[in-house]
Amino acid sequence: MALELTEANVQALADPALISLRGTHRRFRLGNDDACRFQPEIAPFAAVRERSDPSSYLALAELVLPGDSVAVVVDPGTETPGFVATFIGSAHQMLGPAVEGRLCDEAIVLSFDDAPEMFALVAATEPGPFAPRAVELGTYLGIRRDGELIAMAGQRFAVGFGREISAVCTLPKFRGQGLAEALIRHLVSLQREAGEISFLHVAATNPGAHALYERMGFVDRAELHLAQLERLPD
Repeated sequence: MALELTEANVQALADPALISLRGTHRRFRLGNDDACRFQPEIAPFAAVRERSDPSSYLALAELVLPGDSVAVVVDPGTETPGFVATFIGSAHQMLGPAVEGRLCDEAIVLSFDDAPEMFALVAATEPGPFAPRAVELGTYLGIRRDGELIAMAGQRFAVGFGREISAVCTLPKFRGQGLAEALIRHLVSLQREAGEISFLHVAATNPGAHALYERMGFVDRAELHLAQLERLPD
């Protein structure tokens, strides 16, 4: 299935956190269209409209307590006054318009009641930034064995025409059984039914996951540069 992105689609994908905070997830927003962040208990992400303008980060700094951190898409080399970068890395943004969606019989919908187990699973597997109320961003699916939550995947950013699949993780002793793929395909099926394109991000330092997503049919669109910014004292 060929995918032709409009200019507006490309701009949305360039910083999906910003578009998500302007639209579907506006109710979780602190700030405005120029500088904003998710409420800390929802997600640790923030965004600025003018990434190459250092003054944008001064506005963002007003939304972050000294010592706290936010994850932001940045332009390499841009100064971020008010913050110190504690991590700088890159991620492949991958689109899945041709990925086969398939429902998984083992998948269960997770809720806020499952949040402690979800957080523990993330802590054990480190799939990326996560927050206690992330489950409110969209549909989160899990697989349990003998009552234990052993695998998970969910929806995070929403850009209108597409939804991000995130928090893909499986306990180490259950890897190699196709659980992550099963949950991703289930979400792809749900998103396609809703008329949305599925996309995801994978760290450049995680070639194994990147290879899995390629085998499933996801294709690279761009490389995003990400920074963990810690707010400096006033």
